[in-house]
Amino acid sequence: MEVLKLAATVEQRVVHPIAKAITTKAIHEGLELPNIEDSTLELGRGLRYSLDGKEVLVGSHLYLIENEILVKNKDTILEKIVKDGNSFVWVAFDKKVAGVIVIASEVREGLHKTMDELKKIGASHLAIISGDHEQPTKKLADELGMDSYYFDISPQDKGNIIENLQRDGKKVCFIGDGINDTLAMRQADVSISLKGASSLATDMAQIILIDVKFENLVKLVNLSKELDSNLKISMGLSLTSTGAILSGLFFFKMGILGSLLVDNGFSLAALLNSLRPLKDIKVDTNILNDFDKKREDMRDEVKK
Repeated sequence: MEVLKLAATVEQRVVHPIAKAITTKAIHEGLELPNIEDSTLELGRGLRYSLDGKEVLVGSHLYLIENEILVKNKDTILEKIVKDGNSFVWVAFDKKVAGVIVIASEVREGLHKTMDELKKIGASHLAIISGDHEQPTKKLADELGMDSYYFDISPQDKGNIIENLQRDGKKVCFIGDGINDTLAMRQADVSISLKGASSLATDMAQIILIDVKFENLVKLVNLSKELDSNLKISMGLSLTSTGAILSGLFFFKMGILGSLLVDNGFSLAALLNSLRPLKDIKVDTNILNDFDKKREDMRDEVKK
């Protein structure tokens, strides 16, 4: 339990899924975590924090090596963990290895169906880009039926992978929720983050899924297609107006009044068409109530 407490203490203010899992497990086990200031994040490697004058490190094997911490019997320890396709993080305290925490990945309910539907509506290639090891990344990719997967990828290399795909003529949408994802999100044609993700990721994202359900990705794609079609119709009506006026002038000797009527008529049609999606909008009152509550809490903090 001491290893879990050390890791959760350092990870408690981090929004990465693995950090949340460690913290949640510690709370579930009834461990009391000391209230600390933000730990120091070293991008793509791990976290460090000074606890009672002694340094705690939580991260990868490479992170420990960089800090001159020797891991004895590493291969023996990790053999079964890796074989089962689980992820893991090392925990060190006062320049010595305290232990390793094993994290088993769990596919969210309905995610398989979402991946299948995304392919049906036009997603040509689905991939996982992860900083995790090969076995857990491959296991997850196989479970979800992904077209490919990338493992042991640094934050910089995530952005490079996106750039290479774009050079091949592909339009890339990247979904991320952590600081390690921000370079890839900036490079992608479309970037999506989730409610509760790191503030840097949500600031970088073009789209934020407030209701954290991956089936909303399908709704998002369908909505974008409908809006694109609507925009093309409106633009077509505007261009048709010019053609109709020119035809009227040359072939039917249409006057200024007639030209104005035709132009205004097509403009009105384009306007009404652009407003058409509004009739399908459904407002989630729970989201609005949550937003109002947060706004009131912020006002109370300001008053204090």
